[in-house]
Amino acid sequence: WEAAKERQLKGHEGVEWYEEWAKGKYFAMTKFVDSAINDFGAKYQAPCTAEELPRLSATVILPEGGIGTGGPNLIVPISAKLKELGVETKLSLRATNLIKNTEGAVIGCRFQDENSGKITDIKADAVVLATGGFADNGEMVAQYLPAWANIGQMVHGCVGEGHKMAVAAGAKLDGMDTSFT
Repeated sequence: WEAAKERQLKGHEGVEWYEEWAKGKYFAMTKFVDSAINDFGAKYQAPCTAEELPRLSATVILPEGGIGTGGPNLIVPISAKLKELGVETKLSLRATNLIKNTEGAVIGCRFQDENSGKITDIKADAVVLATGGFADNGEMVAQYLPAWANIGQMVHGCVGEGHKMAVAAGAKLDGMDTSFT
């Protein structure tokens, strides 16, 4: 993907906003996708140009089986590799807030079990906050992408919880005006 990224702009020459958008959003994802493929065994569709995929933006990066197949093509191989590396994973836990020490560094996360309601604090040397978007949160869409505010629900369940949790812990958000899915 990293090697093919410049080719992805083919067919969009002269579209003033497209190149800046692609470099800001799509190009930033290519290194992650290559790592997911090479280091974790994830399966993505091959890169294509706008001519090859005329009804979709060529910058769309899809799992091998297309939309809706992220579980078996992305999550399963990445989870298997993490397990092989000794990373412990837990399911059915919803992150509620980040835990900080007295100096303000994030040292863990508080979770609520979706089945029992039990609260669990997990402390760690490092915390990776991997979150969905905010396309199903009209207030956040209006704040960060006002031109999209009247479009309606885009991605069910993506309500910006991770963004809010990060801000509550002191993070500064960047690039919120480029994508919300």
